[in-house]
Amino acid sequence: MPAIIIFLFASLLTLIGSASFLITASIVLWTGMHETLLIGIVWFIIFYFLTLAVHRLHIWFFPLTPGMYADGSTQEFHYQLQTLFVIVFFDPILHRFPLPLPLTRLFHILLGVKIGKNTYPSASVLSHPYFMLTIGESCILGYGSVFSPHIMESGLLGAQPITVGNYVMIGINAVILPGVTIGDNSIIAAGAVVLKGTIIPANEVWGGVPAKKISERTPLASPAIP
Repeated sequence: MPAIIIFLFASLLTLIGSASFLITASIVLWTGMHETLLIGIVWFIIFYFLTLAVHRLHIWFFPLTPGMYADGSTQEFHYQLQTLFVIVFFDPILHRFPLPLPLTRLFHILLGVKIGKNTYPSASVLSHPYFMLTIGESCILGYGSVFSPHIMESGLLGAQPITVGNYVMIGINAVILPGVTIGDNSIIAAGAVVLKGTIIPANEVWGGVPAKKISERTPLASPAIP
């Protein structure tokens, strides 16, 4: 990783830490707070809120486009800087601490994942770039299932979106690779590896390594029209 990226990351971290300290100090003076533990918790929350805000602003102003990123390109620079934020600040919380389901869902949404209602990525591994992940409504994501939109091929970094439809079931330890699209009401069997760029139509069951079509499902009933 180029030294300029590490320097910029350290500079941003210093600014975030300083701003967090100033805001916390203002709150302490305003409220008369004296409990050390409570002050530390307030600082931690403000620090993470500012870190998340900076990360989202970076994504907003310098969005990554799907594809491979040439060595030394602007896209590779921003990809690596975003990855540093994810590795240092966000992955440890998502993958090392048992968060309640609503908080896990909220944290992923704040990081950029598009998640439909009644879908909770509890013990799944949703990888960076988070904003390239779209998961529909009422999906079941099995324990240890992995959604990985990033690529590294021939020494180049890249990313491709992953799109999961509504009412999809992803089995335990299934792996969904970049560029995959899964249609509504489909099932990915436990331990399956869905290769890069695979398009799975609606109402199908896929399994194996690499994943292949096993059978079909009965289509979901359409809602009655009054």
